[in-house]
Amino acid sequence: MSTLTISLLFLLGVLLLLLIEAVDLRRHVACIPIRILVNGTRGKSTVTRYVAAGLRSSGLPVLAKITGVVPTVIQPDGSQEIIRRRGRARVQEQICITRKGGRTRVNSLVLECMSISPDLLRLEGRLLQPQIYVITNIRDDHREQMGTTDEERVEAICSAIPEGAIVVTADEKHASVIRRFADLKRATVVAVNPHEELEGIELFHAEFPENVAVAIAVCRAVGFDSLRIREAILEESRRQSDYLVRFDREGRNIAFVNGFSVNDVDSARVFLEQWTQAIGEDRDRMIILNTRRDRPLRTAEFAAWCATIAGLKGIVLTGTHVPYARRVLSRQNVDRSKIYCWSRAQIARAREELCSLATSDMSVFGFGNIAGDGMSLSEALRNQGQDAKGAA
Repeated sequence: MSTLTISLLFLLGVLLLLLIEAVDLRRHVACIPIRILVNGTRGKSTVTRYVAAGLRSSGLPVLAKITGVVPTVIQPDGSQEIIRRRGRARVQEQICITRKGGRTRVNSLVLECMSISPDLLRLEGRLLQPQIYVITNIRDDHREQMGTTDEERVEAICSAIPEGAIVVTADEKHASVIRRFADLKRATVVAVNPHEELEGIELFHAEFPENVAVAIAVCRAVGFDSLRIREAILEESRRQSDYLVRFDREGRNIAFVNGFSVNDVDSARVFLEQWTQAIGEDRDRMIILNTRRDRPLRTAEFAAWCATIAGLKGIVLTGTHVPYARRVLSRQNVDRSKIYCWSRAQIARAREELCSLATSDMSVFGFGNIAGDGMSLSEALRNQGQDAKGAA
């Protein structure tokens, strides 16, 4: 048998296997009545949790998956199972969870989109065939994959709108562009107005109302709109608002606000303003910026933004891109005596380090990246301090 013949047979075998895989996935997809894919720049994990909680309160089996730094499967009973990855995240995770949903005959599958590049975003949509496509918002992030302009980022997310889907979004800024892309796919857009959706509802003081409003709108879009659904989403909102840790030393109160998962400047600015008002504006403020070497543009943007915040007590740098961040701050004329570069040992004793820097009551805000030192620092402060979730 010639080499050419062997090569052709091998190619045919591969194509046959791919065809079998595709047919098998479609079969499992068809077994799940409600399929929801949550995309956007900020709030994907949060909205996924809220939607799953809302639908679960209806009594129907719901399977959900969070793709964040701690990838997690939320089982139909609400229990959580952390995904132990070997290597980098792959789209195959979405296929595996979809097959599980089909095998177990869940009523609803809620998946956080895990792709960043435009090609993989579109692939996820084609594979999972969601009836509901959520766009939480479109903001400046992931420039390396999504592009450096607003138009490129909008196209990356909107070009993945599935054919004939219902698009739920609270992104007012890009509403007209989202509609234009949706029209090309014969999709319907549900534009969410958080003020109208949440009228008369009191949220946890630092919750983003857009996330709660979108989750309620998604549940309504699939036919579930009741007081019980709203209450379940609000309860999940309160349970997930685990941002604040307080501790005291020598008469000084330190409040650490975990915003490491807030990794675009626009959202960070809102987060900082909301929490400053919630905790009190008469306190010193300090920023901990956790950096990543593979996110140089994010490092530059956050460092430049930190340099513009008036009256900061100091800026603590952690992570894998500290020298670059320090140079950016220096170029922005930040006093070197206000820049602190922490080692792993200092992160491990974060509470003591912060107390040594405080001369009065102080609010400390973590931004940039939750991965790596962000997670280590969060755990160190949570374990050392007194959890004051929801306290102001």
